[in-house]
Order: sequence, then C-alpha cells, then structure tokens
Amino acid sequence: EAAARDGLAWMLGMQNPDGGWPAFGWGQKSKPRGPIGTVVPPTPDGLVDIVKLLLDTPPILRDPATEELTGRALLALGLMGHGPDTSEVRAARAFLADQVWTNDAWFGRWTTNFVASTAYVLIGLASVGVDASDPMVAQALDWLLSFQQPDGGWGEGTETYASPELAGRGTPSATQTALAVWALCVHGRGRTRSVERGVRWLLHTQEAEGGWTDPGPLSVLVPPTMFYGEDLLPDYLGLYALSSYARVW
Repeated sequence: EAAARDGLAWMLGMQNPDGGWPAFGWGQKSKPRGPIGTVVPPTPDGLVDIVKLLLDTPPILRDPATEELTGRALLALGLMGHGPDTSEVRAARAFLADQVWTNDAWFGRWTTNFVASTAYVLIGLASVGVDASDPMVAQALDWLLSFQQPDGGWGEGTETYASPELAGRGTPSATQTALAVWALCVHGRGRTRSVERGVRWLLHTQEAEGGWTDPGPLSVLVPPTMFYGEDLLPDYLGLYALSSYARVW
C-alpha cells in the first residue's frame, strides 16, 4: 500500500503543465494537436544545423505529453480512487480535448496508432468516471466502431504515421483488437454485437499455447520509419480484453 502511494505521488509529479503525461521527461513544450512525425527529421549537416536542431527540436525528437500515455495515467488514477472532478483529472481532460484530432480520434505516439491511442484514452477516461455522456467520449466510441473490420477485428498499419488519412485501416492485429474490445466493454458496450465479434476474432486467432502474435511491429520508436515489436503486448492486452468482456456477463 505504501509503495502504491509512493508510485502515485511520483506519477502525479510527472503530469505536465499542459495536463498530459510524457514518457520520460517532465515539463517539455506541448506537442501540436494531432499527428507528429509524419516526415523523417532532417539529418544535421554541420555545426550550424546541429545548433538549429538543439534550439528548435521537432516534437517527435522531444518527449512532450502524449494522448496515449495520458490515457494510461488516467487508468492508474482511477484505480487509485480518483474521480472526474479532481484537479489532475480535469487538467488531463482539458489536454485530451485540445489534442483530439479532426477525425474524433487520438494520435498514438508510442503504439500504432489512432486505434490504439483512442482505445487507451477511452479506457483511462472510463477509469476516472467519464462515460459516453461526454460528447468527446461518444464521438471517439463511434469512430472506433466505424473501423471494425468485416472479420470482427481492428487493425492499423505503421504507414498511418506518414499518411494519417489512412487512420484506422490495416491488417487486423490482436493488440489493436484487444484494446478496442477493452475500451468498448468499459464504456457499456460489452453486450453489443460489435464486441461479440471482436471477442470471437480474438478467440479464433489465439494460438495453441494461449497467446497471440501481431502481424508486424506496432510499438513506435521514431515515426514514420522506426518501429519495434513487443512479444508480450498482444498477450496481456488480449487477457485484459477477454477479462473485461467476462465481467459484463
């Protein structure tokens, strides 16, 4: 219990002045709304270019607060008893409202991409008691549902970093399907046909030893070209999704 309180205090100390959470460094300048890293940063050519880069570092090479990590932080806050009207949650909600992209979804800096980040944000908001009566939540849920594929899964490729107009489209993956199912379940959609189809997709693609394998790397280092895979990511997210579904019955 003491360790949890200490961890919570540390996490609250990492909340940026803009209301969001970064990955590593506190207090950096806010990112612009929506996608960043749509083009490869230029390679410095000499000392002058290096100085310019240091003085005006692109957001993708810094560590600003991001939508996805703010959603994850809200999940933790909710588990520790924080509700929608606490000051830190209000600040996070304002950050997310400022960052919502024109398609009613959120950009994913660390996990590909709009599907994953939007799901993480929805999960976090549900954890602190913000439900679909909030228009921002309702619109994001509709966006997520609109990209469910005919086989029941959700998928989005890394090409969406260079081409954000492709958001929500790509080969279905366990990571993205699990996140979508989890988000829908915690927002009261667990008994819908859409969630049932998503769960069936997860069960159908589950491997003999019990886990899942994504079709390609979905974790992000520096978009739009540097990505890596995490073998356990689809496994634990798949379990979260199935356990969330089980709890609604």
